[in-house]
Amino acid sequence: MAGGAEEDLARLAPLMRDIAGRCNRVGPVGAGLAAKMINQLVVGVGHAMLAEAEALCEKAGIDAARIPDCLAGGYADSNLMKAYWPRMVQRDFAPRGYVRQLLKDLEMVGKWAGAMEATTPMLTQALFLYRELARRGHAELDSSAIRKLYD
Repeated sequence: MAGGAEEDLARLAPLMRDIAGRCNRVGPVGAGLAAKMINQLVVGVGHAMLAEAEALCEKAGIDAARIPDCLAGGYADSNLMKAYWPRMVQRDFAPRGYVRQLLKDLEMVGKWAGAMEATTPMLTQALFLYRELARRGHAELDSSAIRKLYD
């Protein structure tokens, strides 16, 4: 995710190949940061959605561990599902990324979106959930620990 003039990014291409698996120009200077904000929004809200869905599986008596296979190849399939769903099912919240980090990122997204007067109800809800998770003393767990709010 990079912002800048095409010619500037072309000049930096050799460096970018050394430090990143890929580099995508998304617009002018600053657009790379905006794309990163969008990424964090999708990840943060995605974690919250997965936690809620996994909790619903338990309430419905569904074997939650089978859901990724059921959804494979469909619209609900995703890298987020593949990486975090099994951890939520197993209650494996050993940190690979911390609640505190994702919360910090979502707070930045909230300020950025607020400055543009953007409507972000899903972000607002994810922020509420992650703040509550941190308030309960889980800031040092993996961000998938949002599932704990449904226990």
